[in-house]
Amino acid sequence: MTEEGADELVAAFARLHENQYEVAVHQRFGVAGVDALIRLLASTRELLKHVPFEMFTDGLRVLAPIDPELMIDADGGSVLHRLDEFGGKAMSKLTVVIVGTTTHKAWDDDALDVVCDGPYLTYRYVHGQVEEIVVDGTPWPVNDSPWACGMATPTFATLEEALAHYVRQNRVPEQCGHLQTMWRDGSRLGLVEKPEKLMRRSLLQALNYALGGDATVRPELNQSESRPVDIEVTWWGVKRSALIEIKWLGDSGPLNASAFSTSYTQARAVSGLKQLAEYLDLRDSTSSDVPVMGYLFVFDARRRNLSATQASITAEDGLYYALRDPEYPTNILGRADMGQPFRCFLAPSCA
Repeated sequence: MTEEGADELVAAFARLHENQYEVAVHQRFGVAGVDALIRLLASTRELLKHVPFEMFTDGLRVLAPIDPELMIDADGGSVLHRLDEFGGKAMSKLTVVIVGTTTHKAWDDDALDVVCDGPYLTYRYVHGQVEEIVVDGTPWPVNDSPWACGMATPTFATLEEALAHYVRQNRVPEQCGHLQTMWRDGSRLGLVEKPEKLMRRSLLQALNYALGGDATVRPELNQSESRPVDIEVTWWGVKRSALIEIKWLGDSGPLNASAFSTSYTQARAVSGLKQLAEYLDLRDSTSSDVPVMGYLFVFDARRRNLSATQASITAEDGLYYALRDPEYPTNILGRADMGQPFRCFLAPSCA
């Protein structure tokens, strides 16, 4: 390397170093700022052990005054001596202020007007949007990892990636032997009777491969004496669980019948989301210290203008629902413990 090239490399490393929030804190507040940063990062990581970062769709703020003895002014709030008091709670927004060195005060609001009698550092996270530390009004990016949140171990985010990959792989349902056997005809127009067991086996197998040894994937676990959820994923090491409810849309029936025996429209998906919300409520009342997220997974085999005697379909009718998601109640989708619904549109072979 030439001397000029070496100088450019040194300058590049210097710029990289200067763009770190740790450096900004030290330059602005000195040793006291570094101590506050240590408290901030420790409290944030501890908090995210108990409340999954994937739930903070509205936002999380953690504030650490530079002087731990500074007075904090904000209405209401709850004093916490241990952050594991948040364990299992479904929260989409939260503000936490470090009071002293071991105590915290919390509000279920991400936009609360908190007044500190002096400078402070802020950690801010909104799932899928931003992760930063604010130093004297200037935001600095935190996350230099491939994960959605640099301060926590991904669990539900990993599951969401696996579900999204499954959708991409199976939009043309010839990738999976279980899905291949659920059609009543070669053009994939209608489904055999009661195809849900084949769909569950397909998704169960895919998740076992995708999640590996990090999680336990089990089928049909009862949430009460008579109410089983299709798939449950459990991360034992970090105390997380996810419930996956499977629904299918379209028409099913015997191959040679003149009419379909079962037809499901988007109303079936909506009822599945409501059912999943009930399961989450049941789980919260029985294992309230384990955070649980719910995911609706819809296998969509809807075809427009389809009759049971058809042997082929046009692309216009066969792909009519390819980009038409069911419309779900916003109050249920807005729950902190309700993950995004997934829909796998199962394309037909069009004439």
